[in-house]
Amino acid sequence: MLTSLEADRRRIPVLETQILELQQALLALQTEKDVVQSRLDGYRYPVLTLPNEIISEIFLCFIPSYPHPPPLAGSTSPTLLTHICRTWREIAIAIPQLWRALDFTDEAPIIPLEQQKHLGALWIERSKACLICVRLIGSLPALSALVPYMPRCEHLSLSLNALCSSMLYSSMPLLRVLGVDLMDVNEGYTHCRLTFCDTPKLHTVVLKSFIINHIDLPWSQLTSLSLIDAFARETEIILRQTPHLVHLAVDFLSRDSLDDNPVYPDIELLHVQICNLHSELGSPYPEFFHSLVTPSLEHLQLSGGFVEQDNHIDSLNSFISKSGCKLSHLLIKGQYAVTETYCEAFPSIPDIVCKG
Repeated sequence: MLTSLEADRRRIPVLETQILELQQALLALQTEKDVVQSRLDGYRYPVLTLPNEIISEIFLCFIPSYPHPPPLAGSTSPTLLTHICRTWREIAIAIPQLWRALDFTDEAPIIPLEQQKHLGALWIERSKACLICVRLIGSLPALSALVPYMPRCEHLSLSLNALCSSMLYSSMPLLRVLGVDLMDVNEGYTHCRLTFCDTPKLHTVVLKSFIINHIDLPWSQLTSLSLIDAFARETEIILRQTPHLVHLAVDFLSRDSLDDNPVYPDIELLHVQICNLHSELGSPYPEFFHSLVTPSLEHLQLSGGFVEQDNHIDSLNSFISKSGCKLSHLLIKGQYAVTETYCEAFPSIPDIVCKG
């Protein structure tokens, strides 16, 4: 029987052999690793072999088509492209079109106001000489950062309080499309006024919940106008100043005190081709509808109170006859509207659609 000493002596060569085998295996693995790493180091990812011009086009497809803005941050923001690698960061920052549409609205990610101001200034700087699009809801820091760049603004959508609006007195010679909602105009800010008269290229305007006494616009040059939550009297005043409209959309509120005994002399809109009229139920504004004269009208959409009155078909027939227009498309949105009924009443209109 072997003593403990003899057993240990015999065990040593066995362990040495096993160690040598493991060292040889480790060396083989290290050698294979070096070979694999060498191949990886020499590999170029296909995307990194693309010319910068192609990568730039891919980046531009990553964001919404201008003038729709991407979010300032998040997985669909161009900012993400600057975090992938140094090459992509350099390419992204060098593309002015990636940074020319800014979104400071409720749809954007929640970002502290001071950070919005910083991001706005950064994006504007990266946009270089591009025309810009701005969507903004009542953010004073963001607005203050953008005001110096308003002369480059082409599309502008604002939902502001009266205090913010005082910052907008600047020339916007390149502005083409404008949307405005002055949110607290009825809360004591009677002297608040927005002025957009130095806008020679402005052609499309969307106004929401607005009072005409609080805005100055070059009405006569507009070709497209949308009024949301409008009153008939204010709409009449505006339309008498917009002789070149091609597209008109009005969403009326219920009658105000000025509309108790409405009388509207004819409003001639000789170039309007598309007209969309809606009012709350029970407020059809038939007098206003009958005052419109639109001889070039081709597409008409009526909904709400305009189609819920008992004599709405006769009213529509009277409107068409008075205007002398030749409609090619009529869209009626009403709970009880039936396409066949309108087709029988207006056989000369080739395309009639009714929706409940």
